[in-house]
Amino acid sequence: MKILRMHTGEVLLEIANLSEADLEGADLARADMVRANLVGANLRRAFLKGANLIRANLRGANLEGADLKGADLGQANLEKAYLAGANLSGAHLRYVNLRGAFLKGASLKGASSKGADLEGANLAGADMRRVNLAGADMSGANLSGANLKGADLEGANLAGADLRGAKLEGAFLERANLEGAFLQNVIGKEIMTFQFGRHFAQAVGGRIKIGCEEHSIAHWKEHVQDIGQEEQYSEKEIRVYKEWIEMVDRNMW
Repeated sequence: MKILRMHTGEVLLEIANLSEADLEGADLARADMVRANLVGANLRRAFLKGANLIRANLRGANLEGADLKGADLGQANLEKAYLAGANLSGAHLRYVNLRGAFLKGASLKGASSKGADLEGANLAGADMRRVNLAGADMSGANLSGANLKGADLEGANLAGADLRGAKLEGAFLERANLEGAFLQNVIGKEIMTFQFGRHFAQAVGGRIKIGCEEHSIAHWKEHVQDIGQEEQYSEKEIRVYKEWIEMVDRNMW
């Protein structure tokens, strides 16, 4: 199916089967495409501003340069979709599946992506200012050079993610998991990591997380012995982590 220019107005495409459809450049602004099947569809440079794509299946779809500003993609499946240079600013991406998706150079500025699955996604150089990624899974994602200024990354899983050269000024990283992440040349945020024995430790934004325990530096300095004993650390482990906490206190803040 070839659609060069589709001026929709109020188009209802709910539960429509458009798999492998050629919709390049189509005007689908504000279209209702709830649960639509768009697997492998060509939506390159399509105009999808404000479209309703809740629970739509866009697995492997080509959305290069597409305008999805303000679109609702809640719980949609975009696994391995190609979104290079796409505009997703202000989009609703709650619990969306973007696993392995290609979003290099895309704009997600101000998007709501709480609980999104971005495992292994390529977001190199993406504009992610003020994006809400609380609780999102970005393990193994490529975020090198991404602009994450003011982003909410509370509780996000960034294990093994590539954050080299990323801009993190004003980003909120409380309870985020940075184990194994590549953090060289990060801009706007001092981050220190350490591991001895069982648990990975990280220091960012005036707080230290060791294993599942996260507290202020002052709290750790006062209670490290008690916490270590509760977690059944050896005396040597407690001593080494205590020395690291004191080093963080001296050198970061």
